[in-house]
Amino acid sequence: MTSTDPQLPGDIVEIQTVAMTPDKRASDGTETSTSPGSARSTSSSGIGSSSPSSPANAPSPGVSSAPSPGVPSASPLALVGALRAELEPLGFECHPLLIGWYNEQVSPGFRLPHPPDTLAVVVISTPDMFERCFIPHVRRVGQEPASRRDPLDTCMRHVIGQAARHVHESARVLHDFELGPTRRPRVLVQTAGHVSGAVRLYRRGELKDDPWPEKGAMMGVCLHPKFGGWFALRAVVVLEGVEAPDLQQPQPPEILTTDQQKREVLEQFNWHWRDGRYREFGSPQHRYSALQQEYFLTPPGERQPIVERIARGELPCDGGVEALGEGKN
Repeated sequence: MTSTDPQLPGDIVEIQTVAMTPDKRASDGTETSTSPGSARSTSSSGIGSSSPSSPANAPSPGVSSAPSPGVPSASPLALVGALRAELEPLGFECHPLLIGWYNEQVSPGFRLPHPPDTLAVVVISTPDMFERCFIPHVRRVGQEPASRRDPLDTCMRHVIGQAARHVHESARVLHDFELGPTRRPRVLVQTAGHVSGAVRLYRRGELKDDPWPEKGAMMGVCLHPKFGGWFALRAVVVLEGVEAPDLQQPQPPEILTTDQQKREVLEQFNWHWRDGRYREFGSPQHRYSALQQEYFLTPPGERQPIVERIARGELPCDGGVEALGEGKN
């Protein structure tokens, strides 16, 4: 998603009108997580590898985790399994939802023009995506001009788009960084992630004790049950023409239990997102690598030297780290 604040990490923001992603602020320009002031998603933005043992990665009721051999005639749930088989090895998570669940939670201007039982999948990048997907992509495309505008967005378009089309030829991919004709996000990825049960979106309206001025803007923030704020909501894949009326809607994970915790994470995300402390709520088990943190904390216009060093193979792929990188207060 495109942040209105060029300093936001690309993994952090979505619009306050409804939801917000953490990773688009720092990075990616914020990069879903999403940061305040950005119209994109993140955290947040960046999540760890998805494993079958992870609650957030476990198949939803009625959804198969095995790929479908006959994609065109596959059942709706087998299509979700096929998409997982394509993207999980690259550091993504895939969580199914119905368009109706999403449309019920957003204002008319953000509703998607599909029948309510239409199947969709929210795609989340884990902390492993950077090393498993983004770095190999940069090294593969090298210095191609098209990749230099926004390497991360280019990577997401290519990887998620290719996987979606391979699974379902009529799949429509709505990326967190895409804006419509009115300059509004095409999809509110934070809301999509919340209704799918993949993440929990915390917003000001649910607080029992609201300490802030009534007219003050306060953006919502998403947390992941395994990665806290170290993840990003990247896209919603709409499987056009595919309906799954029997899909059961899971409840979002309840990560924070007190009003004080919720107030603190909202304050950290809205006012102190640069130091990344909001990402630590929920006791994350996996975090961004030092290189990934450096990339997302670097203003978008200053990232090209890092991209060029990655393309030349000068920077190591050290994987996710279990502690905050030095120098990132």
